[in-house]
Amino acid sequence: MEEMLRNITRNLPIKDDLAKLLNQTFKLNDSRSGSKPQKQKKSKSKSDGENEKPAFNPQRFPSTFRLKGSHLKQDGMPLIKIPIGGNRRIVFETDVEDQYFDRTQDPGGMQIALLGPELQGSGPRPKNPAPKVISDVLNVVKSSPTKGEIRIHLKSTSEIEVGDSVKIKANLSSPAGDLEQIFMIKITDPEKKKKIDKPGDQPDDLLGLPEPIMVYKEAKEGMSGNSKTWDQLDVLGISIDHDTVVKPIDDGEGLSQIFINMDSHSLLNYRSGLKTQESIEVADKRYFSGVYFHTLFLYAITKNQKYEMKKNGSEGVSPEDVEITDYISELFSASYAQFLLSFDIQELINALDS
Repeated sequence: MEEMLRNITRNLPIKDDLAKLLNQTFKLNDSRSGSKPQKQKKSKSKSDGENEKPAFNPQRFPSTFRLKGSHLKQDGMPLIKIPIGGNRRIVFETDVEDQYFDRTQDPGGMQIALLGPELQGSGPRPKNPAPKVISDVLNVVKSSPTKGEIRIHLKSTSEIEVGDSVKIKANLSSPAGDLEQIFMIKITDPEKKKKIDKPGDQPDDLLGLPEPIMVYKEAKEGMSGNSKTWDQLDVLGISIDHDTVVKPIDDGEGLSQIFINMDSHSLLNYRSGLKTQESIEVADKRYFSGVYFHTLFLYAITKNQKYEMKKNGSEGVSPEDVEITDYISELFSASYAQFLLSFDIQELINALDS
């Protein structure tokens, strides 16, 4: 499937304006854009025993609060690794309603606090005193609860170095007593570039575009080397289920990876109506390439036009800022993927002519 995507990108009939748009966002290795070669940065019906995700039952006040994912452990606590200068998103599960932080009556809150540093880096320490508050070591951006999840974006500051660990406490307020989670953050070396083993697998095969990665519910025979399972992404704080179509990842410098869920309801439901293995394979390729390129252009246009995304809550609640990547992911989950699978240009033209 990835080879098909490479073939498409090599032969895209990219016009000057289109190449310019993509080059502004992804630094394409394409003579038409005038850039120099650069290396790539690193259905809801049940089938085959598929388990449905339990319906979310929101509560006025939270009774549960836990760090999502099967994380590594350090001193008995969940361990989350962040590359130096990089960022990481973590997710907490809760049962509180979406408006909890913003409602006018009995609003709640969430605090992220630094319990203590373990400065073990080998380099020279900064002249500044040991960190006392969370902002000394991490920039933290919190989101409001959304369907039982609270997302936290963490980015390391210049006051911390490779090898350092910090203990963090997250508190979710509740009239019955605050709920808390304690975990460790460890700063690691920068993420390494993907190793190139075969002569044909050059980074510029995808014109410097984000890496496409297929995601499956479970490991299966024939999965490519860079494919992932839901559980493998869950460890990284990336939540995927049958309702998810795509998860674009922004590493702080731009779009770096696009995780495409090959076990989404959108694809499984569409495939259920197909009769032959050949038609199923065609559907998989159409879905994979369509989701990838539509994600690519939605991100590029939104980013380069400098749009700011906001989402309205219930009445009386202020609009909430939304990351471009989250907006795209929600857009695909809201029937956009079904549209890509169900229609092609000729069918739309025929519909207009009828």
